[in-house]
Amino acid sequence: MRQVGTRKENPVQAPSDAKALVAGAEFSMSIAQLAGGSTFVPKGLYRFPTHEEATLKGEAWLAAGMARIALERKDG
Repeated sequence: MRQVGTRKENPVQAPSDAKALVAGAEFSMSIAQLAGGSTFVPKGLYRFPTHEEATLKGEAWLAAGMARIALERKDG
């Protein structure tokens, strides 16, 4: 087995410190802002016969969502 890269894991601490909590909250908020409040994927369960079809559908949802945001920014 080949090792690719190294990762330093943070030690598990019994009492968590406030810095880690704040960093986690900031990370979570920044990820939520990147999505703009939406992932563009309608709720539901989707099953696709191939990965290619799933990718195409995901790209179509993304393009439609980006177009909607562009229109909102243009009009607003």
